[in-house]
Amino acid sequence: MNDIITIKVGDGGSNNGKFVNGNEWKFYRSDNKTITVSAAEGYEIVSIKITYANSNNGVLVYNGSHIASGTELTINSGSAEFSVGNTDSKANGQIGFTNVEVVYAKVGE
Repeated sequence: MNDIITIKVGDGGSNNGKFVNGNEWKFYRSDNKTITVSAAEGYEIVSIKITYANSNNGVLVYNGSHIASGTELTINSGSAEFSVGNTDSKANGQIGFTNVEVVYAKVGE
C-alpha cells in the first residue's frame, strides 16, 4: 500500500490473490490462506476498513468473527490477520477486496 503499510497473502493456492475485472482482489476459502496487513517497525495500525464483494456466501473473518463489508475494525497493533469463511455450507466462499483503508500512527503517539 505504501512504505508503512503492507498487505501479504499467504503462500500457496492456485486462485488466491488474483485480480478480477481489474478492480477486485479475489480471495478463496478453499485456498485456506491468510491475508496479513502489517505496519512498518515503529508504527501501529489504528483501524482497518475493508470493502468487498462476495460470491458463494464468502465472508471476511477476523479473530474468528465474520466481518461485514465496510466495517471499521479497531486494531491498535502492528498487524492484523484475516481469512475467508462462508456463511453457509458452500465449499468455496469467495470475497473480492474493492477497497482497503488503513489508519496508522507512530507507536506512542
